[in-house]
Amino acid sequence: MQEPTRLLRRYPIFSTLAFAGSFAACTLFVHAAEALARIVVSNPHDQALQSATVEIPMAELKAKAAGLAGEVTIVDEASGAKSISQVYESADGAAMLLFQGDFPAKGSRTFRVEAGQGPEGEMMTARLVPERIDDFAWENDRVAFRVYGPKAQKLLEAGNKTGVISNGIDIWSKSVTRMVVDDWYRKGDYHTDHGEGADFFKVGPTLGGGSPGLRNPDGSFVPWLNFIAHRVIARGPVRVAFELDYAEITAGEMKASSTVRITMDRGSQFLRYHATLKSDKPGTPVAYVAGLTKRPGTHPGQFTDARALSLWGAIGGGGKGQLGTAVIPAPGQFEGFASDKDHWLALAKTGPEQKIDYLVGAAWSKAGIIKSPGHWKVAISAAAALQAKPLEWKIEP
Repeated sequence: MQEPTRLLRRYPIFSTLAFAGSFAACTLFVHAAEALARIVVSNPHDQALQSATVEIPMAELKAKAAGLAGEVTIVDEASGAKSISQVYESADGAAMLLFQGDFPAKGSRTFRVEAGQGPEGEMMTARLVPERIDDFAWENDRVAFRVYGPKAQKLLEAGNKTGVISNGIDIWSKSVTRMVVDDWYRKGDYHTDHGEGADFFKVGPTLGGGSPGLRNPDGSFVPWLNFIAHRVIARGPVRVAFELDYAEITAGEMKASSTVRITMDRGSQFLRYHATLKSDKPGTPVAYVAGLTKRPGTHPGQFTDARALSLWGAIGGGGKGQLGTAVIPAPGQFEGFASDKDHWLALAKTGPEQKIDYLVGAAWSKAGIIKSPGHWKVAISAAAALQAKPLEWKIEP
């Protein structure tokens, strides 16, 4: 009855009739905020989780929340705080309600589902950047990335050194939570830190911060070239999502093109890289690598229990902080570790459905969130655990 209390304080002098009218209005208010359903979310892990995303199929929610139509508000039962939420269309076309919360280890929280619009959140970045040839760049509140498009490839093929041929993921280190990609491109000076971070990472013709390649029988690999088409799916406020198409390459006796869906959630250091292959050998498992570019002074962390490969160390010369990178193949795909002259590699293999699935992570020490290799290892462990076993939930009508 918090709102009626505020009403009484706002109007200390009133008649019996006025009170009756106020009480009726308050009754209507309570009815409008009545829970249509409750969602109990449980964290099955021994590690507490911050800003973890809950995914609820809208069809199931509507089936159990009588009268739910239009906007949805998610309210924490204990604190009364309203969560930013988003309806997101998954790769298989299912509508999913997304919202986030902090969850204690082996603990649970309950959320009310109410009608009406919840709080707004800042939209994230995912766009083609024609002002810089045809980069595709994206970011959340923690980190930014880019990859290179077909015009950049054609420029280099024509002998123009402003072009680049690479499917590598370039990492932009940022120390502010607001979106910076548009401003950095507009200013054209994103290799210098002006108090917000910068692009210190050198991707070149490598896999960069976590791109894939198809494995040859001799253990070498073939990367895709630049993307050839793009589609933006969503820009938040909880999840940014887009798709990139890559032309056919040949590895061993297999030819395969790729459609990649990349998703990244607010408050996360990790994105999900999910590629659907179209090959001339359908139904055949495909061996692949996910690679991290070697950097001077860094040594790999290889965590078999978490299926994770990581690096931590100085980035871009003296005084520019430490950068952590990581790849975490999905359970059932991880096979081991390897390296070549330019990369540390996680080895993996798809199932017969030929879908590549892994997490890519990046963290900059000067952002003040993850400041050491120990912190980075803890974050990797949490991401791998959540990838293997997502949050559990149930809807109570």
